[in-house]
Amino acid sequence: MSNYNIIAKTSVELTGTDWLELTHSFNTVFNKQLDEEHFKNKYLKTALKFSVHGFLLHKNHIVGMFSIIPRFYNFKGAEKLIGLGCDAFILQNHRKDDFFLQEMAEAAYEICKKHSINYLISIPNPNAYPYWKTYGNWKDIAQLDYYILPYKISKILKTGGKLFDCMSMLFFKTVVYSSRLLLSKSQHYQDKKISLKRDAGFINQRYNDDYKIYKTCETGYFVVKEYKEEDIKTVYIIDCYPLSRFMLTKALGQIIKDFEFDVILFIGKTDNSAPFYFVKVPKSKTPRVQPFTGYLLTDELEEDFLSISSWDISLANFDNR
Repeated sequence: MSNYNIIAKTSVELTGTDWLELTHSFNTVFNKQLDEEHFKNKYLKTALKFSVHGFLLHKNHIVGMFSIIPRFYNFKGAEKLIGLGCDAFILQNHRKDDFFLQEMAEAAYEICKKHSINYLISIPNPNAYPYWKTYGNWKDIAQLDYYILPYKISKILKTGGKLFDCMSMLFFKTVVYSSRLLLSKSQHYQDKKISLKRDAGFINQRYNDDYKIYKTCETGYFVVKEYKEEDIKTVYIIDCYPLSRFMLTKALGQIIKDFEFDVILFIGKTDNSAPFYFVKVPKSKTPRVQPFTGYLLTDELEEDFLSISSWDISLANFDNR
């Protein structure tokens, strides 16, 4: 198609017009009202001070994009870059070729390889997931789990009213605060083979003022965010480190103390570290499938990268919520 062109750039190579067009196109596709500053913070405050973008141009205007955000990880004792694949879109009137998305991604991959970003992860949305599996050859690592504390039970049951809520709130306050007293701070925690490098640079890039960060010790912290899911006031535990039963219990207690909410959610993998009252939601009842996928830009087979048992994983690793 002669009017279309695929190119790739780093964020520092983007012009003022590029920032304007990618912001407008993103907002159009996803029905958002984000400004250029949002994307500059997201793409420039990274491990390399830039992100990588594949663009679909129509008559030299941006009508599609695929982005990769580089982050440092502790990878089996070494520091490695892993890229987060995100913000993939094409404007509705320009979805004329099934391979456009894949071609944007491949253009971005070439820049990634030059900067040693050889490992990629993503949580594609339900509509995009089959595409990246079929056309992009991305591999499944796991489906992330939902854990819920239904503080106001009527919001989940859709019945029961204030009496049920008073009973459930009393129950959860009692068990959470009791657990905090009973659990030992010195619970053993074994770091995973692959985990985020949670330094100041990462925290500055990942979390804006919409998040509340609680520091609990020299290295431990948890991050929460309020979000309204339809009519349910939800508090997400975005990250919790170390992901021990003691730390999760501490986070739950702090949320109960500081927030007015209906439910608490954590999305990730806990390796049975969740307290008994922080209930794992059955797969059939999850509001949305969260497929954790990976892609290798090297011919070297890396089994640990594609094994969920290697990962310390939560919403902190991604950009949703």
